[in-house]
Amino acid sequence: MNSQLPCLVCGKPVLIMFPPVKGAAKLKFRCQNCGTENLIRFSVLAAGQVPTPPSEPPKPVSAPPIPSPDPRPVVPAGGGNSPTLVHGNVPREPTLVRPGSYSTSLNGTIQVVESGKAGSVYSLKTGKQVVGRWSPGVDDCDIQVPVKDLTLSRRHFQIQVLRSPQGFYLYKISDLHSKNKTKLIGQSGELEIGTGSELYLSHGDIIVAGQTQFLFTDK
Repeated sequence: MNSQLPCLVCGKPVLIMFPPVKGAAKLKFRCQNCGTENLIRFSVLAAGQVPTPPSEPPKPVSAPPIPSPDPRPVVPAGGGNSPTLVHGNVPREPTLVRPGSYSTSLNGTIQVVESGKAGSVYSLKTGKQVVGRWSPGVDDCDIQVPVKDLTLSRRHFQIQVLRSPQGFYLYKISDLHSKNKTKLIGQSGELEIGTGSELYLSHGDIIVAGQTQFLFTDK
């Protein structure tokens, strides 16, 4: 026996062919209009009698959960004060700053670590700061470190402190064409900062300049 029943979702009529059964039964059919699978219960009470209307609505399809927004600051790729993050010449995380590399307070510092012993602590301020070995007559170095390490150049590397529109402070480091290069030891292992490249610092990173090390913190 054939009959038309409305789809429980879109309401369009669907031609149903009922099987030859007696008594109560269930039947599934798919709506050709919206694709919903309908489930009905019917009873054959007498020959030629119309089956009862559907009694079980289709199970709703739950929508996927909407992810919460990432609270971390977004650094756009490109020029200006927010370049693409780079390790050497290999692009790294072009849009999101890695975890731990930002703070809502300006409290970034670098601490000298010489021969395994903690030394002087230098506070970082907004803008660019050149770091290098102390030498008489040098006045173009903002943080002059009094160490005997001659592999640390007088102007070895630079740290720039930026404030994002969201109010986060970001710290990026670049090598100033030093003879003995600048390396970074962090969660990604040991990385050399290539000439012309910049890398955003993360809390706990170790900056290696020549044979002198600096511990970066921002908490």
